[in-house]
Amino acid sequence: MEQFILRQLKKSERILLVILLVVASLAWVNYRYHVRIATWWWHHQHGEVVAIADYSVPAPDDWYVEDIAEDHQVLILLNQQGRFRNSSSDSKLPFTAVVSVSTRTSEWTEQRLNSWTSFEASQIKKRGVEPISRRFSFDGETLSCVGGDTMSHATQTPEFYESDPNLWSCRSSGRLELNITSTEANMPQVWNVVEHIRRKS
Repeated sequence: MEQFILRQLKKSERILLVILLVVASLAWVNYRYHVRIATWWWHHQHGEVVAIADYSVPAPDDWYVEDIAEDHQVLILLNQQGRFRNSSSDSKLPFTAVVSVSTRTSEWTEQRLNSWTSFEASQIKKRGVEPISRRFSFDGETLSCVGGDTMSHATQTPEFYESDPNLWSCRSSGRLELNITSTEANMPQVWNVVEHIRRKS
């Protein structure tokens, strides 16, 4: 009888161990891939478009969307390369791209947009950097973007990332505002998102 109870106890312990291993594995997967799981779930619910105020902003499958507020969303490009690699004390962090999308309470005139563009360019120039500008048009609206500076230079901090991210600010003649932080390699994907922003009909 004692041998039977002992065998039963060992069997139950084995079952418990298996259950604990399964739970631990699921917890690790959730921790390891929680951003990708959250990204998949967001896209499953919303598709590939972020709706914010009067605008539809593309959100391709490889972009994670963080809902900050009704008038503020953040798109983060997921790192397509391996996240685990040999690290050393002097290794720098990887960075992809972050696009902060928000809206103002009122629209701007073209004159005010031009004044903002000139002001932003002058601020960058004061930091000893030659500003770069880009303009986009969609649905009768103009979007002006000013950049040229990098994160480490603008914040006067050491370069923490493998590739020093570019900084861009964009404002539209409507209500749209974008703040972009992206490595040079990922700027084409950022501009692809920006170029396909539309006003909701």
